[in-house]
Amino acid sequence: MGVVYKAQDLKLDRPVALKFLPPELTRDPDAKQRFVHEAKAASALDHANICNIHEIDETEDGQSFIVMAYYGGETLKARIERGPLSLDDALDNIQQVAAGLARAHEAGMVHRDIKPANIMVTERGEVKIVDFGLAKLGGQTKLTQTGTTLGTFAYMAPEQVRGEEADQRSDLWSLGVVLHEMLTGKLPFKGEFQQAVAYSILNEPPEPVTSLRSGVPVELDRIIGKALSKRPDERYQHADEFLADIKRLRRESESGGPTAVPVVPEKVEKKKRPSRLLIGAAAFLVLIAAAFLVNQFLFQSAIATEPVPIAVITFENQTGDPGYDYLSKAIPNLLITSLEQSNYLQVTTWERMRDLLKQLGKDTVEVIDRDLGYELCRMDGVDAIVLGSFVRAGNQFATDVKVLDVKTKKLIHSASSRGKGEGSIIESQIDELSDEISQGVGLSGWRIAETTKPVAEVTTHSIEAYNYFLRGREEYVKFYYADAVRFLEKAIELDSTFAMAYLYLGRAHASRDNIRARNVNYVKAKKLSMRATEKERLFIEGFYATSVERDQEKQYAILQELQAKYPKEKWVFLLLAFYYDRRDMYDEEIEVLETALQLDPGYGDALNMMAYAQADLGDFDRALEYLELYANVMPGEANPFDSMAEIYFRKGDLDQALEKYEEA
Repeated sequence: MGVVYKAQDLKLDRPVALKFLPPELTRDPDAKQRFVHEAKAASALDHANICNIHEIDETEDGQSFIVMAYYGGETLKARIERGPLSLDDALDNIQQVAAGLARAHEAGMVHRDIKPANIMVTERGEVKIVDFGLAKLGGQTKLTQTGTTLGTFAYMAPEQVRGEEADQRSDLWSLGVVLHEMLTGKLPFKGEFQQAVAYSILNEPPEPVTSLRSGVPVELDRIIGKALSKRPDERYQHADEFLADIKRLRRESESGGPTAVPVVPEKVEKKKRPSRLLIGAAAFLVLIAAAFLVNQFLFQSAIATEPVPIAVITFENQTGDPGYDYLSKAIPNLLITSLEQSNYLQVTTWERMRDLLKQLGKDTVEVIDRDLGYELCRMDGVDAIVLGSFVRAGNQFATDVKVLDVKTKKLIHSASSRGKGEGSIIESQIDELSDEISQGVGLSGWRIAETTKPVAEVTTHSIEAYNYFLRGREEYVKFYYADAVRFLEKAIELDSTFAMAYLYLGRAHASRDNIRARNVNYVKAKKLSMRATEKERLFIEGFYATSVERDQEKQYAILQELQAKYPKEKWVFLLLAFYYDRRDMYDEEIEVLETALQLDPGYGDALNMMAYAQADLGDFDRALEYLELYANVMPGEANPFDSMAEIYFRKGDLDQALEKYEEA
């Protein structure tokens, strides 16, 4: 957008910078008008982190130029080229840039070209945003035609890549890219060709900073992740919000607060997920380049199909060592977590499989073999089933999977993965097998990469921690809350960044009426929610909203989103029932409980709530029928009889109430 010269102001005896349009653009009215706008926009801003504009003038031969303050120092681009910045320097720089942008946005101005080359760091460590040549003043006539994309491609927000209108949230996207680059020395969205970069910006998640660099706060992943949300309405809406989070993070880091402690160990021999986009990249991208420029939604407008229903059953331990039996459940659960990130798969959860077993009267079965797996899949309308095994030879672990068609029982796809030690299962094998399974049911490589993160980034980097998490979750479901707390605390000791372990630990404490411990763990889960799948993140945010923020309406909105996206998650309907119950909306409560009981007729919590809903409507006999069912599906449990006693008491039958209380 210009050529810059260092010069001397003869009147005031000071060095200045003169910016001229390149000669070939002097005759371009649009470029010249943008140049004038730069001067007017920037000169109207009086802020320590924005370049000072002294005046605008024109040479005798008609060349326009801006007189700007001269700053000794270097561009942030030059600094990053020497390597990643220290955490303190990166946060200090980004805080100053955010402060400058907050002032510009307040004045109705969008920069639209935030990048390291447009950020100066002076010799005194002061940061200055320069080059407002692409800025758009609020209320001004658009200076670029629809579809024109200006600025540097790697820092563009998705809406800019698509040629749509940029606003202040686009600047905050670019700010997230700059922060990621300062900390890692790498761009979060890369490619050998412009079209590959565009695809990455539009479709791929950035690799978390904590997986690229040790010793940085986990909170940074959340901040950068929010800034780099594909949808503008999910990003920071104002620079002040971004600035507030950075300031808070710096305070906590300096005081040794919770977000300053976690360190992600360097991963040894981790295999990176192969980029399927670049297979045959040169030939492929040349062919699609023109189509991409014509149709900005080329990668997003593939023919829509219904998600493929798929289930994963118990894996067979072929090591000969019962010490590895826990992997028979851990591997399927990890695969389910990895696969259910995809929008193109409808994955049956492990809990759903247990519900189906209960309907068959086989709820005590621990191992789901092939024949039982087929039966469960037919009950739930599942098309493909995944089964497998794992072996050990020396320090090498190998995992094999087979994908079978439920109707024909024919093999669709098979694959295997191996690695050093059982830790390789979570570090690389699950990701490789998940990709193979997805391809086996017909998904293309770019669809797999579109939404799927490595499983270690959405669970834990420790297979031992994951084992304790599964045991804790299982004890929680069985109402053994003390044991659940014990196992979940061990999981967190092994991995202090395990979001879902914190959530279930909070739930276990809540069930023991330890409200303070509940809230502490919900807060930690919320801070780490970027290290969870979308479903789990919503799950975390829902509990955080209702318990910590005490915002029932926010929780209700989250539950409605979960209901729409995951219609077979019975606990969502139970939580909706609690919401309706608190508002005496008994018809709505009964409706969602009926849905939960269709998914699992033996869902004890739903039967119990249904009984109370019927009692609230005055139908005590119907309430007692539901509690009899509750007692039948939960033999040996006291709570069904306690509930019966309360219903008899409300009915006025005190003798029966006393009898049931004594039975409880």
